Amino acid sequence: RAMKARAVVLHLGKIPLKDAGRKVLSLAVEGGNGERLRAARDSYLRQRAKLAGYHLEEAVRSLRALAAHAASAGVLLGVENRYFLEEVPSLDEVGVILDRVDSAAVGYWHDIGHAQVKENAGLERHEEYLRRYGDRLIGMHIHDVVGASDHRAPLLGVFDYGLVKDFLRRDVLKVFEIHPSAAPEELRRGIAHVRNLAEGGN
Repeated sequence: RAMKARAVVLHLGKIPLKDAGRKVLSLAVEGGNGERLRAARDSYLRQRAKLAGYHLEEAVRSLRALAAHAASAGVLLGVENRYFLEEVPSLDEVGVILDRVDSAAVGYWHDIGHAQVKENAGLERHEEYLRRYGDRLIGMHIHDVVGASDHRAPLLGVFDYGLVKDFLRRDVLKVFEIHPSAAPEELRRGIAHVRNLAEGGN
């Protein structure tokens, strides 16, 4: 309240699987969908499923407590989709958390880079996040992506912003999350492109 923030973006922890998830992500981006990737992914997902329950429960419990304070302060809490596979929430877990917390103060925060990296790796579909949770979207981290590298200024990667055009609504908070190496002109050009889309342009 003192900072007059409209929303707080939340990272909801991770499952202790050491570097297993990072290995799968690296294999996926670098090596396509070969047998080595499938074996690593299936093994990882089995391990994650065994451990996920406790961490999901803790995320829900904590978020319920935070939601009451957020509501009284007039602040929204955004459950962000995450980059690494061991982080909470996964695509399916976003819905579990939002449904179980069931608070008007809690919504979905979409990170373009995180969703696109997972699609580039053949692990999740970017559009599924928006299809499932777009009606509960409160904000978006906007940046561009090449492979597994995100936080680039818009138009400095290969992301098709047409995918999110319909979600750049006036009620959705928009935060450009760009690496400091981006040049001012690159930022201006990228922001202008996204603003044009939000206003109905192409």
